[in-house]
Amino acid sequence: ISMKKRLIVTIMLGKDPSFEFVKRSFKEYAKKVNADFLCITEPSSILKPNNNHNNNHNNNKLFFDALFQKVSLGSLSDQYERVLYLDADILITPHAKNIFDVYKDDSKVYMYNEGLFSDRTSELALISDRLHKTIQDKNYFNAGVILFPKNNHFLQSIRLHDLEYFVSNSNWFDQTYINFKYRYTNIEAISLSEEFNCMARS
Repeated sequence: ISMKKRLIVTIMLGKDPSFEFVKRSFKEYAKKVNADFLCITEPSSILKPNNNHNNNHNNNKLFFDALFQKVSLGSLSDQYERVLYLDADILITPHAKNIFDVYKDDSKVYMYNEGLFSDRTSELALISDRLHKTIQDKNYFNAGVILFPKNNHFLQSIRLHDLEYFVSNSNWFDQTYINFKYRYTNIEAISLSEEFNCMARS
């Protein structure tokens, strides 16, 4: 086990030529913030949902496998105090601040709250259905950048029936499942600033 307390992890399945450039920026950032770096390049052998993709999903198998891998990352928090997950299409600039130092409270999950700027009513309705209660707020977090702590149950165990439900009904099953899971586990989620996840609003 590494002596470092921080991990940066990404998922790069397949041979997209952009991966090498992105990976290089991740490695440089990991060095800068004193974190280990892990690039997952093989699909997980963990049981996957039986449901077929709905019509809104890309039928690319590697794409689907990568999304499923993302919701399986919680086991990494057994080995590290904090884990930073990054999508493979994220670019880190050389002057990026140390996200671990900016967001110091290691009892919380940090993600960008896109629900404050975009209508995610339909996705929140799906989460309400699985939680059996109405969601009053509009919080819906983007799952491209996730900073999460150790031993919090946030993503440590997959609720397979719930995941299958989102695979069948959600436009972004991985993201909506992750939003479901933070609510289900009652861990506090805090919005990252656009400085750490500058995404288009829609």
